[in-house]
Order: sequence, then structure tokens, then C-alpha cells
Amino acid sequence: MSLAIITAVLERIPQLAGLPRKALDTIARTGNLHKFPAGQVVFRRGESAECIYIVLLGGLTLYKNALCLGEAVSEVGPGSVLGPVTFLSGGQWPVSGQTFAETLLFSFGLATFSQVDQVSSTAASELRLRLRQADALVKQNTAALPDEQSLPPELFWRSYTCPCCASTVYSCAVRSKAQRVASVEQDFYIHYEGHNPLYYAAIVCDACGYAFDEADREPLRPAVKESVLPRLANQPRCGYAGVRTLEKAIDAYHRVMYCQGIAERGPAIRANSCLKLAWIYRSAGDREMENLWLKQARQFFLEVYEKGQATGTKQELRLMYLLGEIHYRLEDYQQAVYWFSQITNHPGYKQFPQYARLARQRWQEIRYLLGEMKKQNSEAGSETQTEK
Repeated sequence: MSLAIITAVLERIPQLAGLPRKALDTIARTGNLHKFPAGQVVFRRGESAECIYIVLLGGLTLYKNALCLGEAVSEVGPGSVLGPVTFLSGGQWPVSGQTFAETLLFSFGLATFSQVDQVSSTAASELRLRLRQADALVKQNTAALPDEQSLPPELFWRSYTCPCCASTVYSCAVRSKAQRVASVEQDFYIHYEGHNPLYYAAIVCDACGYAFDEADREPLRPAVKESVLPRLANQPRCGYAGVRTLEKAIDAYHRVMYCQGIAERGPAIRANSCLKLAWIYRSAGDREMENLWLKQARQFFLEVYEKGQATGTKQELRLMYLLGEIHYRLEDYQQAVYWFSQITNHPGYKQFPQYARLARQRWQEIRYLLGEMKKQNSEAGSETQTEK
């Protein structure tokens, strides 16, 4: 079959229609045609997915077991796309596929994506997105929900919709009844006994690689998505869904910060994510990295304040309090006092007295610290004079 004919056939596949002609020619040139008789097993559950299949003629019956025995999951026919999510994540076939008639398949792998990326990185990203969304194996929901028994009893699988590619993402979360609070710090960081819910607040989509905070799930605008997807092509996307260590939680949140940056999310969203990452470093006892991300949070919180983006009295008071608290933790006591005083000068502070109470506590601590520092400096000066 000539290259022109293959391209014409692929162009009629809905998931490929509309791609640039050069991209389609590249797919046709670097892919392979396979003709199978009826009853041929094309792939088996548990085998490594080394390519993506598109059904051109005929079709396959899908089975849950590797022997293609027992009750079938479903049948897929012409135009069906098989395996993008599994292949692109480096996984194994979740089902087995056996032809039910003489079947013509088109397959392609990493070499194709590499070549298309050279022709047009935007087209390559669009191709990945379309194929993932059209994956017949995912649509059959054959392995959508991970095994609940593989988790500790305190955890469960929670589903999210990716703001970038709209795929369903499963990630661990801590059950509410298992969240045992040990203490709460004055910047609202909560210490937990056992599993820390904060470790699971960053979600990484294994379909497109976009990472997002569980509190920031608004879908990306089409123009933003178009600019973001090419920059996610080489980002790791596996290994984030299950039980997380401290290191994995830090890595996931760094991914969130990267994605929020390239998606140009608002300063309020980014400020809260920076603060969470600072808290995670605090739990690790890494003061240097904690301060680094507190400074980033301060920058974004200041931007929120300067742009008047705090909505309502409670949000304004919380914002001013956090600015004071962050300055306090960064030992910028003069600015801390300024922000704490802004709270008591706010006309609505009596509606939410907890912020004024916390601010006064810190104010007293700062007065004591400054008094001690002045005393120590005075004593040091006296000793110097004595030595002279």
C-alpha cells in the first residue's frame, strides 16, 4: 500500500483528522500495517505495550485475562484506538485483544512521535492528547480504578478530572476518619499523626503529565492548553498515584509549581501552593528550603494584596495575617508588625476576631524578641568598651 493511500486512510480516522498534512505523512511513513486472520491474539494482558494500534478494518474482542478465555469485556471496530495511555506511560496491556474477523491494524511507537515532534511540536502534543482521550481501553473502564486492597486502610483512591486534558486521574487520599490532628501552628500548618493529607494534595495526570493542586481544578483555557501541552511532553508522569514518601510528595509539588508557572495561574493559587510546599519542607526539617518557598509565597500574597484580589473581609484579614506571619518566620519583624497592625486597623476585624487575636500574640512575641536583642546588643557594647 502506497504512502499516499495510507495517509488518506489515516486522515479519515477521527482522532487524526485535521492534523497538519506533514504530520499525517510522517505518521504514515513511520508506522506499520498489520494484517491478522480471525482468531489471532494481537496483545495479551500483562505484556509491555510497545506501540499504539488503530483498527482500520475488522476488529478485536477484548478479554480481562491473558488467555482470551471466558466472558469478553467488549468488542472494538474500525477507528478504535488501542493503548495510548498504557503505551505513553510505559505500562502493560490491561486486557488481551483477539481478532474476531480478518483485521487490518496500523501501529506506531516512539519513533513516530519523535518524528512528528520534529515536524511540529504542537501537532505532536495534539496527537498525544487526542489519542489518550480516544483510547478504547480506557473507555471500556477495564482498569480505571486501581485496586483498593493495595492501599493501607487509612488511604483510598480518589478520582479527579485533569484541568489540562480532561482525563480521569486516580490518586491516593487520606480518609477523613484517619486524619488525626496532633497540633496546629500559627500559619495554619497542621501536624498529623500518621499519614499526612498534605502529601497527597498534589495530583499528577498520568495521561498528559499536567500536575495540579487538589484545590485548583479549573479547566485550562484552550489557548493556555495549547501552549502547555508541548512543554509537558518529556515530563515524568508515572509513580505519583500510590502511597507517597516525603520525597515523592516534594517532587509532586515541584511538578505543581512548574505547571502553575507555565499555565500562568493566578497569584492566589500559586501563593497557597508555595505555602504548602514550604510546610512540606518544614515537616522534613529543611529550614533553608522552607524559607525559600515562604519567600515565594510572600511574593505572590503581596501581588494578591496589591491587585485587590482578596474577596471579602475574611479573605482580606487572612491575607494580611499570613503576610505578617510569613514575615515573622523570615525574621523581618518590622514588616511583620506592619501587617499585624493592618488587621486591627481594618474596619471589619471584629467580624473575625481570631485573626486579631493571633496578630496580637505575635506582636507580643516580637516585642519580647526585639527587647532581648536590644539587651544583648547593649551588653555586647558594654563588654567592648570594657576591653578598650
